[in-house]
Parts: sequence; C-alpha cells; structure tokens
Amino acid sequence: SDIPSLTGRIGTRYAFDFKSFRDDFKNVDPFLIVMNWRMNVYTSQGGFVDEEMGQVPCYDPLFEGGCVEENRTMYVGWNMVDANNRKAGTGAYIARVTFTLSYDGQVLSEDEEVWTFGVRRIED
Repeated sequence: SDIPSLTGRIGTRYAFDFKSFRDDFKNVDPFLIVMNWRMNVYTSQGGFVDEEMGQVPCYDPLFEGGCVEENRTMYVGWNMVDANNRKAGTGAYIARVTFTLSYDGQVLSEDEEVWTFGVRRIED
C-alpha cells in the first residue's frame, strides 16, 4: 500500500463491520455511530514511546456519505515521533492498537491488534 508514503505515518488498516452488529441497520442513525482508536507504541524492549488516539464519526467525509452503507476500512498510523516530540530512531517497534465501535454510547465491538514494524531513518 502507498498509504505510509502518502501520509508519512506507518500503521494498519482496520475493517469496521457495522452491519454484523445491527439486525436492522436501515433504521440506524449514522450520527450515533462512532469509531474510536488508541495506539500505544513501544520499543522492541518494551519501553514506552508514544500514544495516539482518535475518534471518527460515521458521517465523517472519510466514509463518503456514511459507514452503514457497506463495510468500511480505516487506516490508523503513527507519525514516528515520540511522546517528547522527537523523531523515532532506527529500530524495531511494537504497536498495540485498540478499536471500538459504539452506537449511541454503547460499545458494540472492541478489538485489539498487536504488530511489529521497523523504522529506518535516512537523513538528508
């Protein structure tokens, strides 16, 4: 995927499957659907590096008209800057990403992904 080079963020795609959680999704108010994510990044030795989080409502332009029409994916990425606003160094990292899907304040789904990746800094 070209997403990391386009966004400057290394990350993962997550597929939200809202339809599978609602029996009658045609009567669902998209303004009550919210996708939340939290990413914690650690060094390969387990040292804390950074935490990022966000919230995306169903009516966000990202979903081109709403998230209930069909299953949607969202890219969550890290900007490769640590909690002290310094560039991350070359090395191996571990990310733990938690995704939650809520409707009208009720959590319908919570998933967690853990993955490893490498950063190689090339300075001009």
